[in-house]
Amino acid sequence: MDHVRTAVVVGTPDYISPEILQALEDPTATYGAESDWWSLGVCGYEMLFGQTPFYHRSLSRTYANIIHHRESFRFPDPEWGVTEEARRFIRALVCDREERLGRGGLQDFTLHPFFSNIAWDHLGQCEPPFLPTISNATDTSNFDVEEETFSAPLVTRPVTLDDIPGIYLPFVGFTFSGPRQGDTTEIETRLDARAGGTSQLPGGGGEPAPNTEVRQQQQA
Repeated sequence: MDHVRTAVVVGTPDYISPEILQALEDPTATYGAESDWWSLGVCGYEMLFGQTPFYHRSLSRTYANIIHHRESFRFPDPEWGVTEEARRFIRALVCDREERLGRGGLQDFTLHPFFSNIAWDHLGQCEPPFLPTISNATDTSNFDVEEETFSAPLVTRPVTLDDIPGIYLPFVGFTFSGPRQGDTTEIETRLDARAGGTSQLPGGGGEPAPNTEVRQQQQA
């Protein structure tokens, strides 16, 4: 399995695996496709319970929860009605990579009890359990949108080239994802620290680094 090294955190914070964060501190550490299986487990958790397992309004706390996932990972109460097979499937993904589902290949999934009713050889002929009704290609009527969930735009000083370390130059032309509520102070602190020549990395003695997830600018 191919593995890579990284000097930046690339990915959506709530879905990043602990080995990606740990690779920032240890130059010999690597990660590979097993990080994607972790993210799949987080996505499954969110689909079943309506929230991600490690979210915190503070980005540094989110990173800390991920790194210390053995202590921070919890399932909601059984009243949610999620089957034990589904919980075991997610737990087999959101765990240490040495034990993570997927290390044995695709059969780790096709043979898992959670997918016991799936006809893998005939997926193309199966009718989906839900067929949305749409009027056009941009119809979003099947999604519930609550306007109060949108936060006000964060107004900060303009970012200059002096604020961009060399390791971020490959991402010129992309935009950073918006900071969460509560992260404003952290961002300002890190900008001040950078001006003073200090550095902070996730999972270490200091606060985790700010979200370096990049999203390609979308056409308006």
